[in-house]
Amino acid sequence: MSSVEKSLSVHSFANIIKSLAESLKVTPQINLEGNIKVNKAFLTAKIPKITLSEFFERIIQYAKLDYASIICLFIYIERISEKIELTWFNIHKIIIASMLAAVKMNQDEIFPNSYYAKVGGICLDEINFIELSFYNLIKYDLHIDVGCYQEYERLCQ
Repeated sequence: MSSVEKSLSVHSFANIIKSLAESLKVTPQINLEGNIKVNKAFLTAKIPKITLSEFFERIIQYAKLDYASIICLFIYIERISEKIELTWFNIHKIIIASMLAAVKMNQDEIFPNSYYAKVGGICLDEINFIELSFYNLIKYDLHIDVGCYQEYERLCQ
C-alpha cells in the first residue's frame, strides 16, 4: 500500500473509528443475572496504550489490507458487538479477529497468522484462539450482503 493510499484509508475511516471509540465502555456492564456480557477470549489485563486510530493505522499499513477488507472489518466488528459488549479491554483483540476474518474472506494473498500476530502485538497461540472464538461467536456467518457493504462504504466517504 503506498503512503498516499495509506493516508487516504486512515483519513477515510477516521469518522467511523471515532464513532467506535466513543461507543466503547470503560468497564463491562453487568446484566440483571450478575453476568458480564463479555467474552473472556478477547479480554486484556489492562487497556493498551495505543489509540484506536494508531492501532487501525498499524493494522492497515502492516497487514496490507485492501479497501474491501477494511469495510468488512468494520462490518464484522458491528456483528460481534451484537453478541458481546465492546470495551477498552477487548476492542484491540476484536479488531485483530475481525481483520483476520476480513482478510481471509476478501484477499487472494494472505500472510500466515504468525505475521498478523506480530502486527497485532500478540503471540501465535493467542491469535489462533481469538480467531476461533470470533468465528464461533458469529456462528461462522462471514457473508456480507451488497446492501450492507454499500451502507458502510457510504459511511466512510
